[in-house]
Amino acid sequence: MIKNKKGKGKQVVDIKLVPEDQRIFQGLHFYFFPNSDTHPGRRQRIVKAIEYGASWQDKFNDTVTHIIVDRDYDFEQLLKYLKLKELPAGIVVVNENYTATCMDFYKLVDTSTIEFRVKGYEPPASSATIAQPNPSQASEVSLQLKPVKRKAVVLSSQVTSEASLNLVSSSAASLSNSPAPGVLDPQQVPNKDEDELDTAIRQAKESHPLASDDEDDVEGHKRRKTNNWQDKFQCMHKHTGKSGDQGPNAHTLVVLQELADHYDQIRDQWRCKSYRQAISALRKQTTKISTKEAAMRVYGIGSSIAEKIEEIVRTTHLRKLDFAKLDERQQILNRFMKIYGVGLHAAENFASAGYKTIDDLLQKAELTDNQRIGIDHYDDFNSRVPRAEVEKHAGIVKKALKGLGKNYIVNTMGSYRRGAQDSGDIDLLITKPGASIDEIRTTVMDRLVPLLTKHKFLVAALAQTSQADGTKWHGASCLPDSSTWRRIDLLLVPEEELGAALLYFTGNDIFNRSMRLLASKKGMRLNQRGLYKDVLRDYGREKLSEGTLVEGKDERKIFEALGVPWRPPEHRIC
Repeated sequence: MIKNKKGKGKQVVDIKLVPEDQRIFQGLHFYFFPNSDTHPGRRQRIVKAIEYGASWQDKFNDTVTHIIVDRDYDFEQLLKYLKLKELPAGIVVVNENYTATCMDFYKLVDTSTIEFRVKGYEPPASSATIAQPNPSQASEVSLQLKPVKRKAVVLSSQVTSEASLNLVSSSAASLSNSPAPGVLDPQQVPNKDEDELDTAIRQAKESHPLASDDEDDVEGHKRRKTNNWQDKFQCMHKHTGKSGDQGPNAHTLVVLQELADHYDQIRDQWRCKSYRQAISALRKQTTKISTKEAAMRVYGIGSSIAEKIEEIVRTTHLRKLDFAKLDERQQILNRFMKIYGVGLHAAENFASAGYKTIDDLLQKAELTDNQRIGIDHYDDFNSRVPRAEVEKHAGIVKKALKGLGKNYIVNTMGSYRRGAQDSGDIDLLITKPGASIDEIRTTVMDRLVPLLTKHKFLVAALAQTSQADGTKWHGASCLPDSSTWRRIDLLLVPEEELGAALLYFTGNDIFNRSMRLLASKKGMRLNQRGLYKDVLRDYGREKLSEGTLVEGKDERKIFEALGVPWRPPEHRIC
């Protein structure tokens, strides 16, 4: 908590030290650049670093282990400020993302990953291990919600007296008498009972630069063996398809979903997937899960997410989510990434250029045509489409296709096909029995799209695969009696691939991923074109041959070939 002391120009902060076994920055000395605590976001990062064991060095000296650089600044500016031609060897240079990510995972993460890269800085090859604690000191962190000690610390605001600055450094330095907890050793020795799927998942986790037990804790769950190894796959389980009643864990699910949505917004699909899988597992529970130990007994929930479940139950909220909501830069990035045509990289560039609002972008930024459309229809593209409205858009396309040729079939895909009451956009799968993909493409691209554009139903072409061999058209549509634009995709498939395409474009993604993993486990390959057997791969898993088609036309037969009970679309909500 920060309190202003009028007339004294200082910020008084209560430092809430985390339990000792969670002080991941113990023994580390941080220098923040710019070198001041007047910026509220930087001040918060300094306080958090101290709470997690770091010492804040207000003056650059030979004890500094890490330099934390605000994302608006580059390496050249840092050197110029320090009046150095190069930094002393052994100092880790990272951007402001680094400390927050370490606190998310309760451990030090790889500093060399691009997410923490400072503009203009090329880390040495060995930087990932610089200033990292000894792995032999690693310890498992568990959530402790007991009261923690507090220290009142004065952060300089309008005064920069050495006494007031040193108070922070000395208070943090007093925490630095023991080595820091270590990074979990990625070279885990596989269990002798580990099967091929477990090995693949473990290796995938370890290969990710931010691998942590936010992912499914496969190792922790192997001991809960089932009679059939297929039972662990989501696609083998019955899902009611009902999302209204969340059961006894309703509030926990709401908070976890907020965090999953946050990771989805910042394009962190790895962690988003982990939380969504945990949400799916928790939703099936018929009793309230209130402790880490109880959560760990639920297959699909790892230790890190289990800790967060306990925190939510005991405190009704989640510190990680609160921190994300307070981060001004993250709010700016989230705002920009909701613009159609703006990804994480573009949003980062806009924010680094000093843009904070949509108006800033319109007035100052260099925008593509699609990005301008995304801004002009920002609210339209970010609002959900009611089910009845989806049906009206699909009806117009069906009617127009009927006038261009007989027997065309249009399936409305995505969450609509799963029975949802609203959708993010409109996905239409178009096919024609007995017709080649060339015939379907000619009808849709050369006749249907121009016709619906002429009638002002299709109002923008946002993206299109090659006219010669493309099978997708992305754009926007608008009903005759409305001014609201909606995102619409036309997806073209030949009849022989219809079953696989229905499965793929229905989703949801967790269900699809489970089906593909199961196919891989059985020596097959599943994609939007079909199910294949006898696929040859080398030791690096690179595909050497396409294999033999098992089934592509009939969706139900693909389930049967994989030994999965048939799941109607509305029961594929994982």
